Amino acid sequence: MAQYTPNQRLATPAAQEFGFPYSPYEIQEQLMQELFEVLERGQVGIFESPTGTGKSLTLTCGALTWLARHEELVRTEMLARIRGVEQELTELEEESEKSSDWLESQGKSRAQRAELLRLQHLRALLDKQEQQLEQIRKGAKKHKRQGKVHPGKLEELEKDLDPESDSDSEHETADGPQEAAEDRYRPVQIFFCSRTHSQLAQIVTELRKTPHGQSVRCISLGSRQQLCGNPAVRKLKHVGLMNERCLDMATKKARPNPSKKSRLTAETNSRCPFKAASLVESLRDLALTEPLDIEELANEGTACGGCSYYASRSAVEHAQLILLPYQLKLQKSARNQLGISLKGSIVIVDEARNLLDSVAQLHGSKINRQQLERAKVQI
Repeated sequence: MAQYTPNQRLATPAAQEFGFPYSPYEIQEQLMQELFEVLERGQVGIFESPTGTGKSLTLTCGALTWLARHEELVRTEMLARIRGVEQELTELEEESEKSSDWLESQGKSRAQRAELLRLQHLRALLDKQEQQLEQIRKGAKKHKRQGKVHPGKLEELEKDLDPESDSDSEHETADGPQEAAEDRYRPVQIFFCSRTHSQLAQIVTELRKTPHGQSVRCISLGSRQQLCGNPAVRKLKHVGLMNERCLDMATKKARPNPSKKSRLTAETNSRCPFKAASLVESLRDLALTEPLDIEELANEGTACGGCSYYASRSAVEHAQLILLPYQLKLQKSARNQLGISLKGSIVIVDEARNLLDSVAQLHGSKINRQQLERAKVQI
């Protein structure tokens, strides 16, 4: 994946240029401007603000303003740089015809050609990404026209599912070495983390009040427990059983060890109609054009018959603002499964006072006295 880093520096905007939906307090102005400067310098910032000063909204406006200006600068500087290198290359070729030192002139021309090829490749990847985003916007409009899936439509979709093309292997990733991904432009992304989904839902509510809500590609990430719309999976309640049932329905392949029975024996041969590629892509397109919290995303999936869980995962690579709870960011296995890469990204941790407790819960275990006594007897 490729990324372009501008050489120019962005000037810090005035307080009224951040798209804040209200008249900001002085402390809010300072926070947005300080955050902008921290992001521009690529630094780590720790901010503290009194309760009731709208920290989450202030952080969102500050970060999205920087991102919008950064993306604009990337495009303009890249195009200007391509024109500049082309001009320099033309001048070097003219000089080489008159120069007596042929080796030196050819060396300079070779370096400029390599730089020009690199920039043109980045521009082609960026153009391709913009074409994909245009297709996503068209897909979202089509989704709105189609509306809800009629009863009985799910049975038709289930019959039409191709067991080879709908394999879950494209979504599940391991911690080991991975195959080279398709070469594409990777823009800077903002990962906004908080402790609970209800706190993240408040971010979506506030985001809609700002000008950024009309243009930002925002996606909320959650587990199957929050997003699965298949009744056969949801009735299991326990997240481990839900994961196993979902994967069984998604793959529908012979088990590697036929003698080993799954804990879930009922309906193991049925495919999941919610995971039809067309429905997942349609729901993904909608989610990327309208900010939706986790509950709204799940409801949209139930209404249209598409899988909200896989739609959110496929939307990650196109999203600018990704909302997720601490648990999905702090665990490497969860990041790999969701296709999250933090390299070159912005990570905002809201309510950071809960961060240490969350780390301890994720990477620690509790053992009571009864368990210790039982272990002693067994040993």
